[in-house]
Amino acid sequence: MKDLTYSPKTSGPAYWRSLDELTETPEFRQWVEKEFPESTLEAPSGQSRRDFVKIMGASFLLGGVGLTGCRRPEETIVPFSKMPQNYVHGVPQYFATSMPTRDSAVPLLAKSNDGRPTKVEGNPDLSFGKGGTDAFAQASLLNLYDPDRSKKFLRGGNGSTRSAALGGLKAISSKFQANKGKGLHFLVQPTSSPSRNRLEMMIREQLPEAKWHGYEPVDFRNSSKASLKSFGKALRPMPHFDKA
Repeated sequence: MKDLTYSPKTSGPAYWRSLDELTETPEFRQWVEKEFPESTLEAPSGQSRRDFVKIMGASFLLGGVGLTGCRRPEETIVPFSKMPQNYVHGVPQYFATSMPTRDSAVPLLAKSNDGRPTKVEGNPDLSFGKGGTDAFAQASLLNLYDPDRSKKFLRGGNGSTRSAALGGLKAISSKFQANKGKGLHFLVQPTSSPSRNRLEMMIREQLPEAKWHGYEPVDFRNSSKASLKSFGKALRPMPHFDKA
């Protein structure tokens, strides 16, 4: 049986298949040094210059800077053993989704190329948001391709396994189920995600004595409580600094 995964040699200019390849090209480094002086490229403490330039490269990719000639490498297409429904190789797909925020959600249209999200835009079919997005929604795509994103289980700063992590969670669950969660505390970030809220309710039913604490650096809950008491509605203050 012949091996169908063979990829023929490509001809013509070389193309970038990752941020590592892009940031290592002499052309990219020359452009960065010309565009930004040496003093402005000092990496933050604890971070190498190579990683700093790699993160900058991700931002340039989203902005389309210097990538007018970028395209995928030429490879042999291997067919699926079971073809996905409504899928054509190389044709992007769009999915209606939403990004939860503190007290609402942002309706989005996610563009997917061969199963990988590549762009998000506002959903124009919904009146809420009117097809627009904010900087947080656009930047959320970078979280999927963050080079510092966790890729394995950790315990005490050391590598662990999935079975060990699940075993540790089961041990904690068994310990606190005996006293209905007394002494157990959860520190979570406030969210409007119905899935997260449903999981929280399930845990509260099994561990009613457990305590839940919500925290985030920018919190408008006190302002909402004050406006609810003063005006009868939970409102968020919108300062007009131009009129101050």
